[in-house]
Amino acid sequence: MSEDKKYVRKRRVPRRAFFKKIGVLARGKYFTTEALEIGEGGMLFYSETPLEVNQRVVVSFSVPGMIHVVARSIVRYSKQVSQDKPLSYGVQFETVDFDARRKIRSYVAQKSSEELKAS
Repeated sequence: MSEDKKYVRKRRVPRRAFFKKIGVLARGKYFTTEALEIGEGGMLFYSETPLEVNQRVVVSFSVPGMIHVVARSIVRYSKQVSQDKPLSYGVQFETVDFDARRKIRSYVAQKSSEELKAS
């Protein structure tokens, strides 16, 4: 395996653009921010509040037309998506019940035609 491909991580589940407001509880402080993507296993969101890899947070969000979710999560990575935006953070859900996970999976599977063209 080449050195470049050695560090490439494959996603286990598909994701979908998710430009919605979410709530985040980190170290006892609650703030709202904008999500970027969602998948059955986690989500990506902007945060002006610095977070650390492996930090535990609670995220709350609504899957359009389906369910409101509150999930304990762990920060897995951070990245700069855009120079004019704050850092974005990828979190992995730790506690999402079966029904919520199923509804998130269904939402991701219903990508719009615009999203399918862009992928």
